[in-house]
Amino acid sequence: MKDRYDGSGGMFTEQALIENRSWCLSQVRLYFNKLEKLLQDGRDWILGGTRPSLAEVHAGWVPDWALNMASDMRDDAGDLADIKRVLSKEEFPRTHAWIERWREVTKDAESSHLMAEGKEAEDTVVHRILDVGFVEKEHLDFDEDDVLGLKRGQIVSISPVDFGFTHEDRGVVVGLTKDEVVIEVEVPGGKDGKLRLHYPRINFKIKPAE
Repeated sequence: MKDRYDGSGGMFTEQALIENRSWCLSQVRLYFNKLEKLLQDGRDWILGGTRPSLAEVHAGWVPDWALNMASDMRDDAGDLADIKRVLSKEEFPRTHAWIERWREVTKDAESSHLMAEGKEAEDTVVHRILDVGFVEKEHLDFDEDDVLGLKRGQIVSISPVDFGFTHEDRGVVVGLTKDEVVIEVEVPGGKDGKLRLHYPRINFKIKPAE
């Protein structure tokens, strides 16, 4: 509860959740509608191939999460009637079928790959990043005339504006275009090297670090 409360800037309360329920459902329904339209030509996967792609990871978690959430809730008093109506299989048959395919794929992946957790997972990710053969070019594109007025090498802070905005990342800005901002940070754990973190410009606030 505290994690959600802090991440939402104090909006994760019972009263606020009740008041926002209809609006939240309307937003989830938008995702279902977009996915339904993408699948209307009969394709199994979003990009049309024979296997799921990264597009599934980005687009798929919202509808899957919404249905999982509903299935985990008790419905003794008919409290899920609005969810069942708004996200029904009758209105979104292709999306529901896609979710079933997606769940089968992720279930198989989970059973065949052991997942690390906590500090072990963080160390594993950092190790894999530092050991890859691919390295992007040293000097990234940088728009010196960007409306934010940032300069290459300046220390900035970055935080999301929709959720989790009480947390921010700090680093040296090394790339800036209309679509993304890139900062360079120290490798966690005192290891040698630098990491570059890429953020989309949309829904992220970038400002000079205090």
